[in-house]
Amino acid sequence: MKKLPIGIENFRLVRTECYYIDKTLLINDILSRPQGTAFLYTRPRRFGKSLALSMVKEFFDEKVDSAPLFEDTKLFLEHPETRKELNSSPVIRLNLASVDGASYDEMIVHLKEQMSILYQSFAELDGPTLNEHERQSYRQVVEKTEDIPALCSSLFLLSSYVSKTRSQKPVVLLVDEYDAPLNRAYAKGYYEEAVPFFHSFFSQAFKGNDNLRYGILTGVLQIAKESLFSGLNNLVVDNPLRSVNNRFGFTEEETKQLLTDYQLSDRYDILKTYYDGYYFGGEAVFNPWSVLNYIQQRDLYPYWVDTGENPLLRNFPETEVTPLLGRLFLGEEVVVPLSSGVRYPDLAKDPSTFLSLLYFSGYLTAKHEASPGKYALQIPNEEVRQALRNDIEAKYISSQSASDFYALRKCFLQGEEGELERALTRLLSSLSYYDFSDEKNYQILLLTFVSLLFPDKKVADEVNAGSGRLDLLVEDKEPHKAGFVVEIKYVKTATSRARLEKTAEAALSQIESKDYLEELRSHQANPILSYGIVFNQKRAVVKAKIEKK
Repeated sequence: MKKLPIGIENFRLVRTECYYIDKTLLINDILSRPQGTAFLYTRPRRFGKSLALSMVKEFFDEKVDSAPLFEDTKLFLEHPETRKELNSSPVIRLNLASVDGASYDEMIVHLKEQMSILYQSFAELDGPTLNEHERQSYRQVVEKTEDIPALCSSLFLLSSYVSKTRSQKPVVLLVDEYDAPLNRAYAKGYYEEAVPFFHSFFSQAFKGNDNLRYGILTGVLQIAKESLFSGLNNLVVDNPLRSVNNRFGFTEEETKQLLTDYQLSDRYDILKTYYDGYYFGGEAVFNPWSVLNYIQQRDLYPYWVDTGENPLLRNFPETEVTPLLGRLFLGEEVVVPLSSGVRYPDLAKDPSTFLSLLYFSGYLTAKHEASPGKYALQIPNEEVRQALRNDIEAKYISSQSASDFYALRKCFLQGEEGELERALTRLLSSLSYYDFSDEKNYQILLLTFVSLLFPDKKVADEVNAGSGRLDLLVEDKEPHKAGFVVEIKYVKTATSRARLEKTAEAALSQIESKDYLEELRSHQANPILSYGIVFNQKRAVVKAKIEKK
């Protein structure tokens, strides 16, 4: 049995030592475009982008003999004419994954280091083919003494120098994880400084560069064109929304064959629940990282979400996004406009931009376009659902309030109104940032809490029941199990305990008078619990009623 290529991004090594799922037709996609075309491929992390760039490098690189690696591949079998292009061009490959820094200046230091290493891999440039000025420029980058304008031009100049030393052959320029430095710049507060630099850095290399045969960038996000790629008219974008041919991730057919080859075909359905659910190029796609790790470990586990920190829920417009996340977590679809190009400054104020980021990062998926420009988003699979659950809990539940939070489940199921009231009040006191301005916000917060606490039950809000509309319904998926309803009231101004209790009693009476228990009774829930909960700033008052059979 061949080794599984877990974490191996070297195409030659994968082809010679590991199990390989053929993605070579990506090269034909590239060759079908005219010289000078630049491609941007965006997919979630660990979906095979770096391995794809290694494959492209092996195919074009004139310094190596790659013929054995492509024999019997789909590329040569379906497009034999591509053989003549094998090992036909000089190739430059830059990986920006490690370009980081606590400040803009520190980031520049890291980029200088990467460019120095890249320049040194073309040591032949420090020779007679280049003139003295060009050799001096080359040495400055190697020695990391270039100024900022020279660093901005360094990738473009390298392409011209390499082309010149290879008898004016145009180069294939590959940039892996192009967006990584900007993601970090946004997280660390120097995004506005970094954007102009990288706009110049990429534009010089990929726009109107006569030394370019093909240019390819890969990353997780497509940063808005006006921010980074303005004027780059030769850019072909392939992202989950705009993919013509699926070349990333494992298709259902590929996954079935992989499982068959490793005698695990009986596990397909459970893997589909945990790791499937993405749609690229109109085709259902499994998360390749998680599938490979499952075959290796034989254990259902959130492998993909463990591969990197998830900062996505740190900064977002609370009031607008929280109810959408709640509905997604409940398994519903949310229809929103998706923007292919993400503008980082909009993340903290525009819910559709934030959801676009979640979508392109792999935390949401869209099976279809609901209407022009709007997509029905949903959580793709159980692995991501568990990850989002952990992230939402981490955002809302501090370590000090965790015991109160988890106590809520027992209180709700047993009708312990006093304990429920005390736990809710303590939790409200811990949420210093939360918007306590109206009843809807409390309903959203309680919906989020209940969704996290009862993943094993059906949770729904704004339910048409009896002769009215019920705030919150929780029922078991099987009959004869506990279920409950909640009617929420809000009192804005400070008031007496007696008034809040009276309001909670009125909420309980509303449940009975409007027959909100109809669905639970028809489902034979037992016991049936009713809750009238009144919120007043950071206080909660609870009244409960239990109906047993």
